[in-house]
Amino acid sequence: MTASAPLDVLDIPAADAPRHPAAVTDVRAGRLTAVIVRGVYQADEMARATEELEQAIHGQGVMAGVRRTTFPAKFNGWFYGQNLNLLAGGLPDYFSEEPDFVRRLEAIFPPGLGFSDRILALLAALDEGRVYRAPPGPEPGERYHVTTIRGHGPGGYIPPHCDNEQALNPSYDHLLTLVHDDLFSMVLAFNRPAGGGVLEVYDHVVPVSARVPITAGSTFLRPDLSRCRSVLLPLAPGDLVIVDSGRHYHRVTPVEGVTTRWTACSFMSHALDRRAIYCWG
Repeated sequence: MTASAPLDVLDIPAADAPRHPAAVTDVRAGRLTAVIVRGVYQADEMARATEELEQAIHGQGVMAGVRRTTFPAKFNGWFYGQNLNLLAGGLPDYFSEEPDFVRRLEAIFPPGLGFSDRILALLAALDEGRVYRAPPGPEPGERYHVTTIRGHGPGGYIPPHCDNEQALNPSYDHLLTLVHDDLFSMVLAFNRPAGGGVLEVYDHVVPVSARVPITAGSTFLRPDLSRCRSVLLPLAPGDLVIVDSGRHYHRVTPVEGVTTRWTACSFMSHALDRRAIYCWG
């Protein structure tokens, strides 16, 4: 069964985050669709990070040694850091590449303001002080990638989907021994293309009990979203959004112009022991 839900968005400056300690709890409970946090990083900090990501396309800069993986070709998008949703089967290289990926990820941010210090701390402040961290892998010392960097070139997009569908992929078999299968997500904007590339969230929600594998494709009749209400969540460089992407259908509109759209994206869920929120790319 599916249903519609209100599209309520909390939009705040980063400095006000401590005043909203239950914001993420409200997202998980369905009282908010999304929380936008403005100015998590300054524009010049994001410009320097974006330049590092652009250099990596040409095999240069800090991120040049990170494996590049891709969306399906028609989406004109790619990742730095391996994306768990698109792994075909097991995790032969995923965990071994994580330490180097995280080291390079931290290096594109100003000293002391890296992903762990700034983003995970901000999420904790918006979630009643809960600890945010990458989940452990199956072997001692292993960790999941805490995020991935995503590039979308001209015309690049992501079609409508619910993130709870992703947890039905075989690549989630181990992770689901650690987390609940009701997901939410975070997106950090590094830059903004000339147009498009905007997250659009629909009021059409799908509970975990009704989800269908995203790989079902044309064998599953997806809803007619043209009949649904939606909200666009445009982000400036340095802005961040937390969204109930597990249950809400959402998409990224096609990128317009010649500028690559760069973001960092993490999926998140309660650890089964409720002692932490686990984040992965």
